[in-house]
Amino acid sequence: MKIIKAMRIDQWLKNLLIFVPFFSYGDFDLAKGLDLIQVFFGFSLIVSSSYILNDLVDVTSDREHPSKKKRPVASGVYSNNIWILTLSFLLLLGKVILFLTNLQTLIYSTLYLAITITYTLKLKYIKFFDILTVAILFTLRILLGGTPFSINLSVPLILFILFISLGVVSGKKISIMNNEKIKNSKIKNFLTESYSSEELNTIMKSSLQISLVTYLMWIIFVKTLYVNEISTIFLIFSFVMLFLFVNIFISQTQLSKTEEIIETFKDNTEILSVVLMYCLFTFLSIL
Repeated sequence: MKIIKAMRIDQWLKNLLIFVPFFSYGDFDLAKGLDLIQVFFGFSLIVSSSYILNDLVDVTSDREHPSKKKRPVASGVYSNNIWILTLSFLLLLGKVILFLTNLQTLIYSTLYLAITITYTLKLKYIKFFDILTVAILFTLRILLGGTPFSINLSVPLILFILFISLGVVSGKKISIMNNEKIKNSKIKNFLTESYSSEELNTIMKSSLQISLVTYLMWIIFVKTLYVNEISTIFLIFSFVMLFLFVNIFISQTQLSKTEEIIETFKDNTEILSVVLMYCLFTFLSIL
């Protein structure tokens, strides 16, 4: 069904960041966990509505893209009015779900939506803001995930999510810029006019390196305060997996294969294996 495809449910994987506070702090209260699942679905519906809005705004540019032109909105399978009704329904349903869960989640989701709309309409084509804005949106996901627990997230953890997101987003931009199959795309024209390859590579590598440092700080100055030696060892292993991910991601970016991070995870067994091992060691550290 075209509407389901337009919702980009596979992209909901990004919203798993909502569960970071739950697993990072080892608070396994069942009721709060169920609330978090509800937050995940409510927020994901809101994100899907923003995807459709973005597709409507970028429809002309998407039709010049080798793969995006196949998206339901760009392909013209339904009228714009149908898509507006669809995104409105998804937005309303998502908001209702969040309202029934936690009022604070409603505030964070509204902030996310406001930044997303601003990004789609303006910031997407302003140098540096185009990268930083998306990284902030990723960071908002973990803040949203902390609301059912009233958790004050540690600064190193927030910085880790911010900088690794900044690195991944920069890698996406590099892949777009270097993709020779993309000819007359508005976003590619903006990138080539605004950035040099060296500049974007510096941002990507610096951000990913800083993310490694902040993750290590989180292990040393936060986690070791209330976990045993075995858990600390598992956390060190998770750091090693993160280090491997960073290096593989950089090498794949040089090959212009990181434009869509979810597709990269699904198509690259090396990255997928490292990410799964990272998740495993992180999970073992909190048992």
